[in-house]
Amino acid sequence: MSLRHLRLKLRFHRADFYLVLAIIVSTFVMVWVLSATPAPGAQHKPRLRLWERALISIGLAEAPEAPARRGNPNISVWVDPKTALYYCAGEELYGKAPGGHLATQREAQLDQFEPAGRVPCE
Repeated sequence: MSLRHLRLKLRFHRADFYLVLAIIVSTFVMVWVLSATPAPGAQHKPRLRLWERALISIGLAEAPEAPARRGNPNISVWVDPKTALYYCAGEELYGKAPGGHLATQREAQLDQFEPAGRVPCE
């Protein structure tokens, strides 16, 4: 047997190259997203979209300041995403604003919602 017959012939098709490239890129993106996700129990920061986090990480944007904690953070409020307001119990639109949902006042404030009565719930 000659050395010529023992050599392996590697054949790569263009599709194989693109598949390997896609795997590398998707692995990089998954590692990036998982490293940007805060650990459980860490201090909550405003929720940012992936695009916003990317702009902040490369220095094209500044991170928003955490909202000031006001009122009782554990009180249930009615959040209306259409108006970006939340309603305290006893207000006219509490539980009635269409498309809304219940959340704690802390969650509503972290999501940048403002109190409808301009005063936090106590």
